[in-house]
Amino acid sequence: MGEWDFGETKQVEHEIKLNDERPFRERSRRLALSDLNDLRAHLHQLLDSKIIQESRSQYASPIVIVRKKNGDIRLCVDYRKLNARTLPDQYAVPLVQEALDCMSGCKWFSVIDLKSGYYQIPMKRMIKRKLRSSVLWVSMNSADCPKA
Repeated sequence: MGEWDFGETKQVEHEIKLNDERPFRERSRRLALSDLNDLRAHLHQLLDSKIIQESRSQYASPIVIVRKKNGDIRLCVDYRKLNARTLPDQYAVPLVQEALDCMSGCKWFSVIDLKSGYYQIPMKRMIKRKLRSSVLWVSMNSADCPKA
């Protein structure tokens, strides 16, 4: 397995239900020139690994580049407009304080970069077109759950 071979769960397919199905396109954000070469290389890795694919969807959300502590790029998408149209899931979310209480008394904690966590959850086919993002020279859909 290579760095971009994540595997995929067969237990669930993610779905997003919208209250407004009209397509929208948001403009790409201005990017720092210093980020362009790293972004181009990162997009090629994602395309070659089939994590993203080129898209002609009528939906478009802008990307956001976030630098990790080690200087690598984390490619995120600003889905605020899509989120505003998303119908909420009907399940109880655990309280943060309860989760923290469960860790009281623990001596060891670790930090894990779950860069592949989202990519391991397949998306329902009809949803992918709504998750299109764009940046200067390419429009793309995430093959599986994107980072937002």
